[in-house]
Amino acid sequence: MSSIFAYAGDSPCKDIIIDGVSRLCAEKFELCGISMKTEDKIEIIRMKGKAELLGENARELGNEGRIGIAEAMAAHRCKPSGLTAPPASNEFFAAALDGAIENFDSLKAWAKSTVPIATDEDLLLALLTKMRELEPLEIMTNLSRSLQGGAGFAFIPENEEAIYIKAGARPIVAGICEDGYCVSSELFAIVPYSNKYFLIEDGELAKITYEKATVYDSRLRKIKKPLYNSFGYDAPLEGYMLSDSLSSLPFAVRDTVSSFTKNGALSFDPLKISKRTISKIDRIIITGSGESFRAGALAAYCLEALTDIPSAAIPASELKSSGVFFDRNTLLIAVSAGGESRDTVDCVRRAERFQALTLGVTSGSLSTLERECKRVIKARVKKTDSPLHRYISAALSLLLFALMLGNKNEILSDMYLSVAVKLAELLPGKVLSASKTNQNTYPCAQKLLAAESVYASGTGADYLISMEAAALIRQELRVNASALPLSELSNEGEALLNGSLVAAFITNRETLGSALYYLRRCSSLGAELIIFTTADIENEISGFESVISVTDSLPVFDTLVALSALSKTLDTAKAILAKEEEQQAG
Repeated sequence: MSSIFAYAGDSPCKDIIIDGVSRLCAEKFELCGISMKTEDKIEIIRMKGKAELLGENARELGNEGRIGIAEAMAAHRCKPSGLTAPPASNEFFAAALDGAIENFDSLKAWAKSTVPIATDEDLLLALLTKMRELEPLEIMTNLSRSLQGGAGFAFIPENEEAIYIKAGARPIVAGICEDGYCVSSELFAIVPYSNKYFLIEDGELAKITYEKATVYDSRLRKIKKPLYNSFGYDAPLEGYMLSDSLSSLPFAVRDTVSSFTKNGALSFDPLKISKRTISKIDRIIITGSGESFRAGALAAYCLEALTDIPSAAIPASELKSSGVFFDRNTLLIAVSAGGESRDTVDCVRRAERFQALTLGVTSGSLSTLERECKRVIKARVKKTDSPLHRYISAALSLLLFALMLGNKNEILSDMYLSVAVKLAELLPGKVLSASKTNQNTYPCAQKLLAAESVYASGTGADYLISMEAAALIRQELRVNASALPLSELSNEGEALLNGSLVAAFITNRETLGSALYYLRRCSSLGAELIIFTTADIENEISGFESVISVTDSLPVFDTLVALSALSKTLDTAKAILAKEEEQQAG
């Protein structure tokens, strides 16, 4: 396991790459280092331990370097020490790896290096050195064919002012700075330096210099990459980074949106759902278990609003044995990340017996759900992904499907759909923005930790997102949390609300007045409040201290962005707990 950070520009690179690799470091990373190219040589500092110590150890390096590379990794094939720390370098190259090399032993035998090869980085350097007479782009294509395991890599040749990059199974982010480029395995590491970024994706190659970044496909044909907006990020606590789940969430959103958009339009072509088929649908039922059901509940609410077709969500465990009647005019949407949920599959089989139309939402390749359903949406989420990833990917897939259905049902205009697609393509940036430290994030996290019990709440779609919010709070903080509609919660007595915390979502302007009324009532009964809302609505909220706002999007997407802001608050709460435990242990 490893991650890389690199910089090429007009500014001295030492402090930038030390900061970049420090942002990447986590407890699982035991080794780190930086390498810089100066006028006449490649300099390197490697060490065992935390990245914040790199600054002290790097004092002996000069400040004239304008191009550098860094890596943080967990010890994989070696005993952790300064000698085995990354990156690897010699008089010809500095090299860093993003991932691991599966065919290490066979390539090590082929390299026949006179220098000991203890790590994957050592092997990468040996292979580079063996092929040093070739052009760098040719070296990259040869390495791409040789390395197995989905690893990406980056290297700096001694005789050229450039960084060469090959992306592996996960994309590498290239940020455009004022005076050059920074490159990282993780998006959050580059946002302090970049307002725009592009992605170098699986199998793609890139050459980055001070003035220019060129991306190639595997056949060395140049590719024009789309640019995305990035937003500033400040860590809530010194030495703390976003959790893996939260830091990779923008990529999960991007992958989901790109699965169903093509040339600026929604694309569900394999479904082959015609207007005639839609006109025969009298009702829609969505089913699933856990976060799949909760995603379906949000989607059912939006489906009915966007399509004018009566829609409902029913847990698979209840639907499989309930008295719900299926017929030819019913569309059953079954949601399961792995595609093997027994209750969900049983619901599909029951619906099929009554000749209902069935649609599966899954990523399980050749799964039971995929075989049983007449039509399938691939949601780009794995059973092994975090619950937050699974929820947002399933919900977003269904919301995009609802937009398409509403357009085909002639409820939504082509213009509305076009705007919706553009806003969907901006969602990764908005989710990243929600991961940015808000001035209220830290105090809200403290409120969560101090609460005796937590109620996640809202009205309409906001209540439905609060169901997932309550589940996240239980999972991440191990505290008692449940979801109730605001109207019901405000009618509870002081005995229940006094000393509790209400985490409320308000993303719908139409319900703003009633939501604020209910919240004030909860406050009068002794409840602490945290409000997650949009920037537009925040301007109209007064009298509430703990408000966290997110940038506005389409109303059906705002709930997902607000949920990302809650996840950031939970991330901060866990950081507070970790710091307290560290201090107690010290």
